[in-house]
Amino acid sequence: MKSTTSRALAAVALALWLSGCASLNKIEVGETAVKDSLIVKVDSSWNQFAQAMGSKAVNWTKEGLFVDRLQFYVGVADGEEIESRLSGTQEQRPLVFKAAMPPHEIMQVFQNVLTRDGSTLTLERLEPTPFLGGNGFRMDYQLVRKGDDVQMKGAAIGAVRGDKLYLMHYTAPRLVFFSRQAAAFEQMARSARLKN
Repeated sequence: MKSTTSRALAAVALALWLSGCASLNKIEVGETAVKDSLIVKVDSSWNQFAQAMGSKAVNWTKEGLFVDRLQFYVGVADGEEIESRLSGTQEQRPLVFKAAMPPHEIMQVFQNVLTRDGSTLTLERLEPTPFLGGNGFRMDYQLVRKGDDVQMKGAAIGAVRGDKLYLMHYTAPRLVFFSRQAAAFEQMARSARLKN
């Protein structure tokens, strides 16, 4: 009963949101620029939402924004919040990126972003990885989404270049959906480069 009610509420919320404040653009196969500075190679089409509930990220989806989400945080400046605090919450954990932070601290701040709504995150892996032609970092996690208790899986790959944060993040329900686009996410991260 609870899951049926949650799904119905999510569907109503999505319909209201889509009708009122989001426009959809198709991302075609080939190289594309995200915020005119991050170039990625796309092997299959995605849908980009012009707005996503106040998110600072560029948001793409295959199955729908409440199912799977590929996010791009492009050029987050030193001292800037990665995402804004949610209204009505008392959360005090830091959401601010600092260029001097080591990778594990940046990923801790990003974990704060992912759990600022009360979701529960379990870190699976945090390690160095190549990104944007140099050293970067990677986080893999599982998350229980607050509100509907859906078990999500996610990966974030990022790097600091010129004192700015560049990060790609993919998340989807752990069963079935995550594996559908995980390889596409990995390929896009490998292809990512900054525009000259």
